[in-house]
Amino acid sequence: MKSLNPMPNKSQRRKLDLLIEGKIYHSGEIIEAYLGVSEGKIAGIWISGEFEYNEKRTLEEKEVALPGMVDIHVHMRGLEQSYKEDWSSGTEAALRGGVTAILDMPNNRPWIRDEEILMRKLEEAKSMALVDYGLYFGVPSSASELDKVKDLVVGIKIYPEDISAGLDPILQRARELGLFTVFHAEIDGDETRGISTVMRFIERYGGHITHISSADGVRLVLNAKTHGVEVSMDTCPHYIWLTEESVDWRGYVRPRIKSSMDRDVIRSSVKHSLFDAISTDHAPHTEEEKKSGSTGIPGLETALPLLFTSVYSGEFPLKTLDLYSRNPAKIFGMKKGCFLPGNDADIVIYRYSDRRRIKGSDFSSKAKFTPFEGFEVVGGVSSVYIRGLLALDEGELKVPRGFGKLITRRRN
Repeated sequence: MKSLNPMPNKSQRRKLDLLIEGKIYHSGEIIEAYLGVSEGKIAGIWISGEFEYNEKRTLEEKEVALPGMVDIHVHMRGLEQSYKEDWSSGTEAALRGGVTAILDMPNNRPWIRDEEILMRKLEEAKSMALVDYGLYFGVPSSASELDKVKDLVVGIKIYPEDISAGLDPILQRARELGLFTVFHAEIDGDETRGISTVMRFIERYGGHITHISSADGVRLVLNAKTHGVEVSMDTCPHYIWLTEESVDWRGYVRPRIKSSMDRDVIRSSVKHSLFDAISTDHAPHTEEEKKSGSTGIPGLETALPLLFTSVYSGEFPLKTLDLYSRNPAKIFGMKKGCFLPGNDADIVIYRYSDRRRIKGSDFSSKAKFTPFEGFEVVGGVSSVYIRGLLALDEGELKVPRGFGKLITRRRN
């Protein structure tokens, strides 16, 4: 029996709950294999063998099993901004986009900076979420506030307006508690100044810089890495595929979309896996707000199709899929994002038998617009399993609202 994972002998073998046969994405390759699931976890991948199972799924010729995508930067809105998006519509958008785990930002109304408001947000998520989720905390009034929420959040988010001399004790305590720190590195719209400023904190406490949008931003972070700074970075689909000349009101984001030169450097850096992750910065608004200049776009339903299409065409290598699955999960210590034995059995069946054009009107998100309107993509999500359970099949939800579970994160 040829296997990629050790297979117990017959006397030790557990009966699999689910066996998937067909094309499986594994370690930067697509292979013909068997993917086993037991008790909500990945049991293994095998090239051949005899199996006992409760259920078997044989993939179609143009279907592939991918790990569930992991999006470490989304805005589910909710609370007083539920008219823009809520945990029901937002996590349904994630599910239909093949995203099985999300990390949600704290800049809600009201802002998530104390335990009481955090608990309100958690109650909404607990009752509505269709995918697994983690929450960031905003910068609190004192470092001691972090001790109250340390078991409920994955980390803290630092916005430009949070940068001050009083930030050090908060970052120090966050590091001691094992909470990850994510920076929006921009000062008055200048990403270069922003990165240079926050790097002084990252050099002391470590951290992650999100939504890098410029060539200079990429170079600054890569330079810091070469000097041993504990820093990681992500970029977003709108910086990979769009330019400032190609977008209208639907492409207003912060940081802004920049030149074709910046896009080309971002794209090349994605191609060569110089980024640590891809995130969407999914940030819905009403169309009226958007046309009035509000920054932020829905991205959960377009990211995987855009990425898969670029991989399918050969523009990016297959391992680029790791930037939206394995890598972000690893950054945050999640047992998700790849088919390692013991990881959560989060599986996306992606069907690539046809081409289609992106239409915002088809979105499950409350925001029915996108700067990718009319873009041609290859295929889409046909089924999703979360923790081994079928959550979406041929467009039909198979799990109730509130199925998603809370993710927390601790440093080792």
